[in-house]
Amino acid sequence: MWRTDRSGVNLPITVNVDPFNSFTEVSKDNNKAVTYLTVNKAVLLDPNLSISYRDIVVSPNPVNETGKVNISAVIRNSGNSAASGVDVRFYHGVPGQGGILLGTQTIPSLAEGESSSVSIEWTNISGFGREDYLCQCGP
Repeated sequence: MWRTDRSGVNLPITVNVDPFNSFTEVSKDNNKAVTYLTVNKAVLLDPNLSISYRDIVVSPNPVNETGKVNISAVIRNSGNSAASGVDVRFYHGVPGQGGILLGTQTIPSLAEGESSSVSIEWTNISGFGREDYLCQCGP
């Protein structure tokens, strides 16, 4: 099953066969095809929440041991319905693999096509060296 994340009329779908020319062929004229689909909005009913690593900001950077930082993230809803009660959790490390929950912010409602910025302050930082931070969201 293939699920699209947007609706519209005449959306192009392109198929490329052997795009890196890995096979010897008599003709490559039939290696690419394009068709157009209509995706009805009614089919896409759910919200679609996402976070990009580009939208997670730690400030100041670098982080100083025993200091404090602000960690912010932009949450986007590219789905076709509103999401409500979106809990955004900030972790030091990976959840379920020793990651420590630093804080949670709740977005009361996030309409389709909307984004919202959330942040937490992390104080009394312990540890040193390269650190990983993870942000996850869900209703």
